[in-house]
Amino acid sequence: MMMYAAIVGCALAFTACNKSNDNQSGQQEQKDATPVYVQLNFTLEEPQDMVDNMDITVTFNNGTEKVSEKMTSTTLVKAINSTLPANFTINSTIRLKSGVTLSDDVKYTYTGGFSATYTLLNAAKEEINTARLSSASNTQSNKGSVVTMLANNGTLDAEFIYSFDKSGKPILY
Repeated sequence: MMMYAAIVGCALAFTACNKSNDNQSGQQEQKDATPVYVQLNFTLEEPQDMVDNMDITVTFNNGTEKVSEKMTSTTLVKAINSTLPANFTINSTIRLKSGVTLSDDVKYTYTGGFSATYTLLNAAKEEINTARLSSASNTQSNKGSVVTMLANNGTLDAEFIYSFDKSGKPILY
């Protein structure tokens, strides 16, 4: 009798284990692969000299909302979202901080790097695909008067534009 109860208990345990994503025929349901949203993941890196001596403002625009952030550390990471089709613009503005004078006796490191990836999401905001868009890195050093001139005349400013068609494909310019 005990043996019979053990067999029945095991059978019930195994039949109770059912995956929640299985449909009635026992096949797994497939996630919707139709892209509806895109998330742009952007990273900006600047050398410590720039963070210490420059006001670095980064403005993110997803086509409907514009948000600006001051860079207070050497790395700024931001994710911005939009429905497809989508147009993203990121602008960094770099100016010498008020009251800062850079010495010609010192070489200051300026310019940094950026990277951008994107993630396509379906209507349920589930991830479909992630891919790299672009990246670059450039480090230069120069005396204070040159870095001051570059910052104050807008030479160090940058603009990044990323566009996606309604299927989530990046549009290359």
